[in-house]
Amino acid sequence: MPNNTHAIRIISWNLQKGYRKSSLERQLEQVLALGPDFLCLQEVVWNARSIVERLLMKMRGQYRLIQRPVSPLVPKVLAMTGLIVRSDWHDKSAEFVRLENNETRENTKWFLFAQFSRGTQSLSVASVHQRAMVMPWTRRRSARTLKNHLERHSDSTIVCGDFNTGFPQEHHGLASILAPHFHWLTQDLWATCFWRRLEPTTSLPARIGSFIGRYLDIALPLDHAFITRDLADSHKVSVRALHEFDASDHIPVLVELEPEKR
Repeated sequence: MPNNTHAIRIISWNLQKGYRKSSLERQLEQVLALGPDFLCLQEVVWNARSIVERLLMKMRGQYRLIQRPVSPLVPKVLAMTGLIVRSDWHDKSAEFVRLENNETRENTKWFLFAQFSRGTQSLSVASVHQRAMVMPWTRRRSARTLKNHLERHSDSTIVCGDFNTGFPQEHHGLASILAPHFHWLTQDLWATCFWRRLEPTTSLPARIGSFIGRYLDIALPLDHAFITRDLADSHKVSVRALHEFDASDHIPVLVELEPEKR
């Protein structure tokens, strides 16, 4: 049974690399004003990285960013995932695990796995970004890497991020065949899932997704959150999409875990 004396609030948001720079900083500040314990981020590169760093300096220690350092040998290799943590949570460990073999790609995918404590509470949090439009064996290898890492830890765990995939119990048809290799999450972990419908952008995967969604009326579930069963059994869980924040092509989603009274 996890230590659950306090509520836990997690927000996950793909920042789309800060393309909409003019509105992202203001909206990111408003998201943090909601008081999340953890803000799981994806695509924290280019404009998004400088926006996050500037905002955290402005907040004077209320939150901190955990992100893989930029490689001095390959300057363009930046961490695609990051985690903003409220200051009352104390770091126990943090690991960046590469989901791909190609170190030199500018957008090489990693996931961040970190362990925290607050008073008597212990919690592990993972922020994940899985590549879209890749061959099945690449997804299978990525899923195996993530699964093997999570199985080595026994803490209560929250996994959030952009999986670029669907799961069959949410939708049928094309959305559920994009990446079957992550379905173990819905078997081994209790899952609460959320999704976004792809809208037209300048990227090829988004145009394909928009075509599928518009003409076949199939929404593509890309972003998901999972919590281990011990958390699900001891908390009331609610999920709310924060549609008022539109600075990215992903909508941030708030997951709240309220301790059940015994």
